[in-house]
Amino acid sequence: EENRVTRAQQYIRSHFTRSELTVAEVAMAAGCTPTHLAHCFRQQLDTTVKGWMIEQRLAHAKHLLDQGHTSVKQVAYLSGWRSPSHFSNTFAERFGTRPAAYIEQGEDEQLA
Repeated sequence: EENRVTRAQQYIRSHFTRSELTVAEVAMAAGCTPTHLAHCFRQQLDTTVKGWMIEQRLAHAKHLLDQGHTSVKQVAYLSGWRSPSHFSNTFAERFGTRPAAYIEQGEDEQLA
């Protein structure tokens, strides 16, 4: 079971930038059903497959913003989000600030 989670994580890391990536597709790549994969993720990682995928997308988006990408829309699409507004809301929930404000904070730090 641990091997399936590892395979699923590797698959997600390689494909999370595709907005159409689904849990069913990840489960197929891991060699099990979506329900079984969900159980394994919950048991081993204390999260959902979708939640883990979102964390990968958010980490990638934050990295892009840290590297100087200033278009929130572009960062959203490059990180696998279908909707820039959904990305912005999810980013704010996770990091406590919207991407545009995060960019401004970074610019302020560079100017100081």
